[in-house]
Amino acid sequence: LFNIDDYLNRLVTKLAKFDHPVNIVMVSDHGMTEISEKRKIHLPAKVTNNTKLKIVGRGALSLIYTAKNKELTKLALSDLSAVKNINLYTKENVPERFHFNKNERIPEITVSPKLGYYISKGDKKVKGGSHGYDPRNRDMHGVFFAIGPNIKPAKIDSFENIHIYPFITSILNISPNPDIDGKKEVLEKYIK
Repeated sequence: LFNIDDYLNRLVTKLAKFDHPVNIVMVSDHGMTEISEKRKIHLPAKVTNNTKLKIVGRGALSLIYTAKNKELTKLALSDLSAVKNINLYTKENVPERFHFNKNERIPEITVSPKLGYYISKGDKKVKGGSHGYDPRNRDMHGVFFAIGPNIKPAKIDSFENIHIYPFITSILNISPNPDIDGKKEVLEKYIK
């Protein structure tokens, strides 16, 4: 195992010896949660064996494409409704917090298991950790650490990673691409 704390300490210590201001921003793209055999989910055979359906992904998210066939979508939703510990979303009701509802490639059905449950195919063993669950679950929140001459020290609440890009462009005093979801206002109070 690598000791990340030790590496970060060495980096900060060595940078402090230079006569040049440096800002460090360290992030993770997501959190993790524990999964196990006890929380394994199998989708119904009526769904997985239906050759008219295209199923993409397992684990914390399965996307089901029905070629925009409303009757097939309705039938698959009915078969899936009996599965415990999942949330089902149609293309029209995917939560805004998923940032997943404004694209033509969105599937007709999104299957999102509850935190720690895992959609498995076949006899594959389920153990360890996974990500990709609903972002409102605290386990899915990533790491954000920033230090430097342009950053105010503070402990901050969780926020979406989309706001890091405008934070960094502000620190660098450059104009961000205007066509982004991130908002400068979310983190600007932490900039000196």
